[in-house]
Amino acid sequence: MQKSITDKTITGLNWNFINIYSNSLLTTIIGIVLARILTPKEFGLIGMVLIFTGLADLFATLGLGKSIIKLKNLNNNHIGIATFFTISSSIIIFIIFYFLAPLISAYYNEPQLINILRYLSIIFILKGLSTVSYSQIIKKLEFGTITKISIVSSFFYGLVSIILAYFNFGVWSLVWGKISSQLIATILSIIKFPIKISFKYNSNETKEFLDIADRAGSCCCCFLCCRMKLLACMPTS
Repeated sequence: MQKSITDKTITGLNWNFINIYSNSLLTTIIGIVLARILTPKEFGLIGMVLIFTGLADLFATLGLGKSIIKLKNLNNNHIGIATFFTISSSIIIFIIFYFLAPLISAYYNEPQLINILRYLSIIFILKGLSTVSYSQIIKKLEFGTITKISIVSSFFYGLVSIILAYFNFGVWSLVWGKISSQLIATILSIIKFPIKISFKYNSNETKEFLDIADRAGSCCCCFLCCRMKLLACMPTS
């Protein structure tokens, strides 16, 4: 048993090394190429929107991804309940951001942000679809799968963004690059662990999830505070 744990640890460290350095290399190359094609303003527009869409990782999934990872006696009913809530919440967040887009655009005095934010909000739904599947991959310690998903999704972001930027799509090359990256990550996660939705309500099992999700709530608050501080520091035109 000890040897098995040691082997898993070494394998995990190796895959993590590959993941970090491969993504760093990809990110550097993609950034250099895009910087020669796109303008600083186009990068700035995406930066404004990402302050808000960054909330997707925490609020759109209610912290239930953490629950999947930490729950000891995970069963299909747990998975079904978590999937139902994460998909439902991500759709709600998408709708909220869709209608908030004009207000955010007005704050920055950038009319382009309306459509940019609305399209990027699709990522909320994609995250909601894949959160439970990806969390199961992490729980199973499948480091190779995690690394492959990370590298392939980063590659597609660069490929789509660079091709569209070359054909003068401007800021939309970054938008579609990010959407395609998350779409690929979602598909790969779901292929590994298909979506299972359960409409059966079990108070004990639901309480188990909510107890862990409550602990994740404090992280959400800290994240939100940091984002609001960054937002307050950003100049408006």
